[in-house]
Amino acid sequence: MLFLNKNVLIIGGSNGLGEIAVNSLCALGANVTFTYNNNYFNSNKMVLDLKKNNIKCNYFKLDVTKIGKKDITFLKSKKFENIYYFATPKITSTNNFNNNLYKRYLNYYVTSFKKILKNINCLTEKKTKIFFPSTIYINEKNENFPEYVKAKKKAENLCDSINKKNNLKYHILYERLPRIYTRQSSSFYELSYFDGFKIILKIIKKLNKLR
Repeated sequence: MLFLNKNVLIIGGSNGLGEIAVNSLCALGANVTFTYNNNYFNSNKMVLDLKKNNIKCNYFKLDVTKIGKKDITFLKSKKFENIYYFATPKITSTNNFNNNLYKRYLNYYVTSFKKILKNINCLTEKKTKIFFPSTIYINEKNENFPEYVKAKKKAENLCDSINKKNNLKYHILYERLPRIYTRQSSSFYELSYFDGFKIILKIIKKLNKLR
């Protein structure tokens, strides 16, 4: 298998694209650990369902906006070859720009992401590969989610800035993902959606090709 015995961490893996990534990478043979915040029920169900197919998967409660000593110990417990960052609050549409909502998105996509990067245990022989999901809404200049779009663009700038630093032991891949129907995005009822599994598999392959 392509990912046999490779340690993979999926932050925010209890629903949406994170859940799809967990199931996909487990099927590819990776040693997957994923985190959840409030969704313990589905996290436990995911692990039990995988166990029925003789697939082992670990999970850990993590609120990325409140990282403590226990969380740092967990993040440093393994050298992860790939890390996927799907942590997000609920995405909400607004009529007028809401600065508090923007700050909430920013806390997840920039501030908390930076804390994760600061505390991960990277590979020594090669760079750890990290995936950050951005949004096609940036290209479309979507007017219904201006806070979300601005925060994701800010996160892209952070990724670009980090990747320019040659002394770091990780490389970040971000992709502006198309509209995908998941439980997280089901409120975007007026939009059409792509197949989430196909998108995730393309990301997995692209991330694996990074040097």
